[in-house]
Amino acid sequence: MKIRIIGLLLILSFMILELNALTLFKSEYTELENSYQKIDDATFEAQLNALKPIASEEKAFVAYYKAKLIPDVNTMIIEMVKVADTYPKTEYGQKACLELGIIYFLQRDTGKSSIYLAKITLPSINDKNLWLSQVYLKQGENDKAIQYSQSYLVNSTDPEKMETAYYVIANAYINQRRYDNVQSLLDRLDSVQGLPKHNIYYNYLRGYAYDMCNNNEMALRYYRNVFKLDRYSQYAFMAEDRLLSMKARMRDNLDISFIYPDSVYHPAPVVPDTAKTITVVLPPPGIDPPIESVQDSLQMVKNTGHGIFLQLGRFSSESNAQNLMLKLKDDQFSAIYFPTKLDNKITYRVLMGPYKTEAQAEKIRVKLNEKSYGSIIIKR
Repeated sequence: MKIRIIGLLLILSFMILELNALTLFKSEYTELENSYQKIDDATFEAQLNALKPIASEEKAFVAYYKAKLIPDVNTMIIEMVKVADTYPKTEYGQKACLELGIIYFLQRDTGKSSIYLAKITLPSINDKNLWLSQVYLKQGENDKAIQYSQSYLVNSTDPEKMETAYYVIANAYINQRRYDNVQSLLDRLDSVQGLPKHNIYYNYLRGYAYDMCNNNEMALRYYRNVFKLDRYSQYAFMAEDRLLSMKARMRDNLDISFIYPDSVYHPAPVVPDTAKTITVVLPPPGIDPPIESVQDSLQMVKNTGHGIFLQLGRFSSESNAQNLMLKLKDDQFSAIYFPTKLDNKITYRVLMGPYKTEAQAEKIRVKLNEKSYGSIIIKR
């Protein structure tokens, strides 16, 4: 009987110890956590080493933040795994799982990312839902991506992350070709005070959804907004490709001159239907035009800036410009690309030409249309 009482007293004393430790955690530990982003790493680490953790939650706290201070990602992963495995039920053990889930997601290992995110059971770690939604979107599981983003939005107060959740849902809808749902969703985003913050992406998504529904007027409106916000952004390049496709689809009944403010824009002349049957002499398949002609064209663009061209695209990536040139080559068209620099930003334009007259350029443009290449006549 006495042994049993002693055992109970020992258990009770440990419980009191844990309780006192948790009370301490709410003050000293919380204060240190709040200073994490405000003080330098060396000072934070010194204060972390001065702590005397007793309870599991406190030990997990110290181990978690020591892992976060490690600059080498691979070493940090090893230490985070230890925290997650040693203290799986504590808040900081589960926060370690969140860190691991994020790291693996950013490393494009969605399998490992989902494993660690799924270990999080505390409702207070709502970010789990946001990151899982992005994992499922990458994996093509669109319904799950929508479900987890919606779960995140129910309990979120962080505007930046809320907007990300909306965009995850929008992309899942696009994958499902539910373009009307995209517009309704973005209407809701637009009604949230202070949102959207990422206006370029917001306008691109709206334009794309209208584009896919063949609502050309609304698509043009939002794509134009993308250019107004930042014509050198990646989304402006993507919008330009879509606009060229729209122009080809609409048989040129689309004014996209706002894309080329640094060029004199010349609308394509109206050509009778018989023009589609014009025979255009093209280089034999698999044979490049004489290198001199490409160099001459390139030098003319660089040195004089004059000529009549067909522009087929503009890219922030040189490899994308090269890929379009190779595709054109497969279809027996010869093109050149060259870098242009403005405001310290380099873009790569894919051109065909130069041509002596706009009528000559128009004949080639008609042939490009037949192969579903969007293009526009520009005069430089």
